[in-house]
Amino acid sequence: MNALELLENLPISKGIAYKQLEEISKHCLILEYEKDELVYSKDIRFHYIGLIIDGKVEYYFTDAVSKKSVHLGSFKKYPVGMFNFLELKEEDIYIKAVEKTEILAINMQSLEELEMMFPFFTNKMYKSIISLQLSIIKRILSVITKLGKIH
Repeated sequence: MNALELLENLPISKGIAYKQLEEISKHCLILEYEKDELVYSKDIRFHYIGLIIDGKVEYYFTDAVSKKSVHLGSFKKYPVGMFNFLELKEEDIYIKAVEKTEILAINMQSLEELEMMFPFFTNKMYKSIISLQLSIIKRILSVITKLGKIH
């Protein structure tokens, strides 16, 4: 599938005219990652906001006390790249593809242009991302709580 076809099938695209989706798709890329390839780390930056469209990634963080990697969760059909909205990059988080993975992505510069051109679409996208992010926040809190009981 190409970016336009993928956009057409996303729930956030409902109510958006085909011509607008065509224009939005010009700002999208499909990024491919092989199994075990890092998507994001302190050394590999992900300068996009994206949605996993095929495959699966795992989120990890390095515990500051034990210096061990802690698994936060495995995700399919999940947004990636939210750290780009932070001014300070999260050095202890990394994301790894656990199988061949494709991500529908918009680079951060294009996202700013889309905010101006199609605010209805980007607002729907941000609301969707916030909703999905709640699940990883819950997982992080659960892991941190368990770590606190171990130390």
